[in-house]
Amino acid sequence: MSYGEFNRAILCKPSQSSFNVSNYEFHNINPGIKRKLAIKQFLNLENTLKNLGVDIVYTNELEDHPNSVFVRDTAVIVKGGFIRVKMGLKSRRGEEEKMAYFLSKMGLDEYGRIDPPGTLEGGDVIIGKNVVFIGISSRTNEEGARQMSKILHSLDFEVRIAKFKGPFLHIGGGMSLIGENTVIYCKDSFPKNFFKGFHKIEVSCDNFIGGNVISINGNNIVAEKRNLSAIDKLKRHGFNVIPIDLSEFVKGNGGPGCLVLPLD
Repeated sequence: MSYGEFNRAILCKPSQSSFNVSNYEFHNINPGIKRKLAIKQFLNLENTLKNLGVDIVYTNELEDHPNSVFVRDTAVIVKGGFIRVKMGLKSRRGEEEKMAYFLSKMGLDEYGRIDPPGTLEGGDVIIGKNVVFIGISSRTNEEGARQMSKILHSLDFEVRIAKFKGPFLHIGGGMSLIGENTVIYCKDSFPKNFFKGFHKIEVSCDNFIGGNVISINGNNIVAEKRNLSAIDKLKRHGFNVIPIDLSEFVKGNGGPGCLVLPLD
């Protein structure tokens, strides 16, 4: 996630497409998602964010795109504008075009886009105040990272790119910025000095969302309730941690940060 000083965000409520999955492997979703429970969990996430002072803007699901609830991947929002991404998972292509149209209608400027053969998903871009971290993954290739880096350099960011280790789908599964100069990250997953200049909170990760949390207004952290290693470490460092149950979205290979696209 971005470093947590946001008070507006985009969410996509699960409705029809999230539960109409014809080919689980094609969409990279695990079977067995319980519709009523998923909707209840999403409502709890909404209410948690609202109680922390976040103003929510809603977008609709894209038909036949069960992953479109994971809005974090569909754009990179930075400095009052956005960068149009190119989804790496074929079944998700089209979501980035829908989000670009949505953001343009909201009045955000488009600073650039990722063009083929580049691919890049928003979950592989972690935005700090002056530094942006980009992950090379199965969804984001080197050409996509190169194009994104060029755009971000033009916006006066330092860019750090890495191929990370671990079970993470995106770099956002293994790290999050939780304040302007603090990062929580999974042990043995990133290159030495990747987080140079940052205060580091290291956690042992045995799952693909071990470093995936939502940081809001400095000291508040929303985490999936089973992410015990991160919750314990964050509490020890004085953060106000709010554990919530997102089991049905974890089945879709996403964590709390994947469901939220900060606007500020």
